[in-house]
Amino acid sequence: MDDAELMAVLLRGLEDLLRLAELAADAEAELSAPNPAASGRYAGRLLARARCQGAALHYVDKHNGVKDFDVWSFYAQHNDWPFPPRWRGTRDFGPSRVGRYPGDPARYSE
Repeated sequence: MDDAELMAVLLRGLEDLLRLAELAADAEAELSAPNPAASGRYAGRLLARARCQGAALHYVDKHNGVKDFDVWSFYAQHNDWPFPPRWRGTRDFGPSRVGRYPGDPARYSE
């Protein structure tokens, strides 16, 4: 792989990471909107986001394969209010340039 090909691969990966961050931010905003006095208090306290589980393992070992993306967000703690445990939002990444996981239901290919 020459330098231009490597740069193209890195840029595509960066585009995917930015898209995942955008989707995570959108899901989190939707989850916190109904209760701004509780979970909404964490707006502006984001410390980091990370790809986790299968997608992260595939990045490391290149053998696992990617079935979905799990993105975890980490926030600075409020001392007087715990963060909602197991807070979960979902988003569809949209069509993938690398194909689809064959075990997914047909509705995911629309």
